[in-house]
Amino acid sequence: MGMMGGALSKGIKVSAILVGMAFFYGHAGADGWENTLVIGVRGDCPPFAEAGKKDEADTYNGYSVDLCKKIAKAAEDELDIRKVEYMRVSAKDRFCKLKSKKVRMLCGATTVTLKGLNLFGTSMYTFISGASLMYLPALNRSVRLETVNVGVLEGTTTSQTVDNILKRQTDIDFKAFPKTRILRLPSHSACLDQFATQGKDALHVYIADREILLALNRLAAKRQLKLKVSSQYYTVEPYALFMHKDDHDLLNLANKTLSGIFKTEIYDIYSDNFPGSRMNISLRHLFQFQQLPEGKPLTECP
Repeated sequence: MGMMGGALSKGIKVSAILVGMAFFYGHAGADGWENTLVIGVRGDCPPFAEAGKKDEADTYNGYSVDLCKKIAKAAEDELDIRKVEYMRVSAKDRFCKLKSKKVRMLCGATTVTLKGLNLFGTSMYTFISGASLMYLPALNRSVRLETVNVGVLEGTTTSQTVDNILKRQTDIDFKAFPKTRILRLPSHSACLDQFATQGKDALHVYIADREILLALNRLAAKRQLKLKVSSQYYTVEPYALFMHKDDHDLLNLANKTLSGIFKTEIYDIYSDNFPGSRMNISLRHLFQFQQLPEGKPLTECP
């Protein structure tokens, strides 16, 4: 696939995205929900989703949360949803909670994969990100370490591809260090504690989607932690909202709502959650390509 440094900003891979859209714009309407919409929210992946202490709508915020709240409002108006509930989920347990129907929709930073398409219903793409590195700047200087500790979030696509990312990355010369150790962390926020730790479990590098790393780095600065985020993307991570395959009504409504958002509101939602950041051309194209027409009702063939 090649280095992703300029890929997102220059619109490379957009044609591949369009091909992928045809794969998963499927139909998915689950019965038995009794007019309730339970949304599973990742609590630790800013700027996409953050959770407060209580499972209430006003304690959740982020880019994906804003999209989910608009879908929830549309569901109340069009699907006779009388109760919207929020449940905090983690990267590790989110799919289990969806599969067991504890939640009806996942809201966070969820990458579309072939396995995910096989098991669940997925919405239109909501964002495109890619894995990158956040690290101690001193690693590129004369630091003597026996082992470099690399952290990833357990339960993510990044944790499954970390070896390939390390081989392809060009930010750090890992050959200068005798050993590399992978640490699988329970949450993104845990990486900041690990960076501040001394000893054998001290973190030197953290790998996650770049927009999440930028948000974490802002939090790190408040803790007087000096970290650097790479300018490169080493994978392509298309996000979507996940639902049940048989939840046809909700999936169709989600796509209808998202298509409408992509026509006008998406730029304000982006600005609110990525202050000071310009939307790259790939995202602009993504949203333009998904401004779907309503279309005429299909008639039965003779």
